[in-house]
Amino acid sequence: MALAMRGILALCLCGHTLAQELALGVYGPVTTRSQLYLAMVASFDLDLRNNLNEAAIRSRFGDPVIAIPNPHAQLANVKVRIGNSAGTPETGVATALDFMLGLDGETPIVGLVGGVFSSISMPIASVAAVQKVTQISYGSTSPALSNKDTYPYFLRTVPPDSIQGQAFWNWIVTFEVPLAVCMYAVEPYGQGLFLAIEEQSKLAGEEGRLKGVSVRYMPTTFVVEEARGAIQIA
Repeated sequence: MALAMRGILALCLCGHTLAQELALGVYGPVTTRSQLYLAMVASFDLDLRNNLNEAAIRSRFGDPVIAIPNPHAQLANVKVRIGNSAGTPETGVATALDFMLGLDGETPIVGLVGGVFSSISMPIASVAAVQKVTQISYGSTSPALSNKDTYPYFLRTVPPDSIQGQAFWNWIVTFEVPLAVCMYAVEPYGQGLFLAIEEQSKLAGEEGRLKGVSVRYMPTTFVVEEARGAIQIA
């Protein structure tokens, strides 16, 4: 919740004038992770409205859990809309199009916060580039998203997998693992992370200590037997 709040604050500071309503979108896998995640999204919405001094919210819940320091006087003109990606690129892109084009009957957004999965952020970032809408992700870590020629309006608050790949390789070396087998999904995050580790192994001249096993992308239902079969074949 804190990361999404920071993303919204960053978008608010991008130089837009707040004389009129400023619409921002937030999307994530609202319905596909857990009831706890759904509760977190609801809490985020209530806490943001509490920061905007909605009397009914403040009287019922008291002070905000995460207070926005020194809020701008016109912050109340910011309208945040929360959408669902359902953990799939199709739903995520549809939600982003609704936000950006106002297809849901609301004011088109000028900035977008999200999301978690690189496989969803990448097609949305392509749409955002066409619509010239700034997108800030709090969880998408594919190194491909660092390409500013392809994704000129994409920003993020987390480091790319190239850094995570260095950490994984250091772990393999430190604990003298003779052979590490990495199973990854055929989607940007899994592929990107494996390639980042593989690059480190090549730089060290020790490609033989790493083996990759790919499985199809299964965002909603993971088939254990299919993954087990891929490992046995490898």
